Amino acid sequence: MVPQMAEGHMHLGWVHHRRGQYQDAIQSLREALDLNPNLPGVQAVLGMDYLLVGLFHEARDALERARAMDKDNPDINSALGLAYLKLGEYEKAIPPLSAARDAKPRDVDVIFYLAQAHAKLSIQLHDLLFQGAPESARVYQVRAESFAMAGQSKDALEAYRRVLELKPGLPGIHEAIGDIHSEAADYARAEDSYRMELTISPQNAGVNYRYGSVLLKQGRTDEALPYLQAAVKADPTIRPAHYQLGKALLDRGHLEAAEKSLLDAIAPGAPEQTLLSAHYQLSQLYRRLNRDSDANQHRAQFQSLQQGKRERTVRTLEEMRKDR
Repeated sequence: MVPQMAEGHMHLGWVHHRRGQYQDAIQSLREALDLNPNLPGVQAVLGMDYLLVGLFHEARDALERARAMDKDNPDINSALGLAYLKLGEYEKAIPPLSAARDAKPRDVDVIFYLAQAHAKLSIQLHDLLFQGAPESARVYQVRAESFAMAGQSKDALEAYRRVLELKPGLPGIHEAIGDIHSEAADYARAEDSYRMELTISPQNAGVNYRYGSVLLKQGRTDEALPYLQAAVKADPTIRPAHYQLGKALLDRGHLEAAEKSLLDAIAPGAPEQTLLSAHYQLSQLYRRLNRDSDANQHRAQFQSLQQGKRERTVRTLEEMRKDR
């Protein structure tokens, strides 16, 4: 008799759930579980109903039990991540939300909750850092990165220099300073910073790429080549490094090697500016090789990308005017 009664309460709970009567659904589903704790799917619906009425501790507990029985269910993972998020358990929220996103990569709610979990965890950890070590090198690094993101280059550089006073060999600091100088087109200072970073991390692909790039921008192609070659060897996924290497090789007349590097630069996932520049350089290279068909093809791709970029810029400006 008990199994039938348990299933009756379960079905009644589902009816209440579908009607949006979440409190009634919770009561019926709890009565079903009291009679039969192993009813499939009940913990998941119960947890979601708890979530909908704001009982987050109860939701977390029910959804943890549901996930133990069905760990790959994206709806359970999403709901459990949200329960953790509501309880301020940001670190715990990330694994189930990440699993839900893997299953549903285009679900905007899951992406939103996962972004919130990461952002709130970051704030939480930074608060701990500032409270526990307010004058540490890492705190000044956080400040420097914040200034840099806000475009306050002078303040960022001052904070980074303070980091170096406190911890001279800390990896990534000279690189970050170099990035600020490079963005300001102060290539001589960027060069100095990247060279200092290479004394700390000589095999770092990103730093080799940045150092080679600023040498190239100063017209020092022969000096740039070994660093750009080291960058693409260490990390072939850095598409801008392939482009810079291809451009340097093209400048030196090594057409076959330049072609390979420039073709590597236009692999899927390459940044738009890299695609634009690489297609343009390929069109020039093929023109020099009298391969007019290939040259025209890459010239057309360059023009198509350039036109698309212009159209997006125009739309953005029009939207900005409308918002005024």
